[in-house]
Amino acid sequence: MGEVFNWTGKPTLSVTIQGSSALERVDVVKDGVVIYPCTTASVGMQPPCITPGSSSVSFTWQDAAAPVGKQSYYYVRGLQRGAALTKFSCETNPRTFGAVVWTSPMWVTPQ
Repeated sequence: MGEVFNWTGKPTLSVTIQGSSALERVDVVKDGVVIYPCTTASVGMQPPCITPGSSSVSFTWQDAAAPVGKQSYYYVRGLQRGAALTKFSCETNPRTFGAVVWTSPMWVTPQ
């Protein structure tokens, strides 16, 4: 499951998610760590990237810090609002979410 490949330049992900109910957040995960949280609220200096109540989102993200020659794995995880189904205790402030969707991992080596 997933893909392994080389990438010329910095790895870039184009993400589009269409949920069945309102999205709470969409995370880009690199090597097991959330490195880009796309949410309905501001995160640090990052403005919200999901319109509150929206069931869809599209964005492009680039890993500007990816060193040439070092393989990393990436995946995208989307979390919808809804009945309490999932709790991620590994996060700084664990919260309960509704349905979850995620991509297969991609092992990418920048060239």
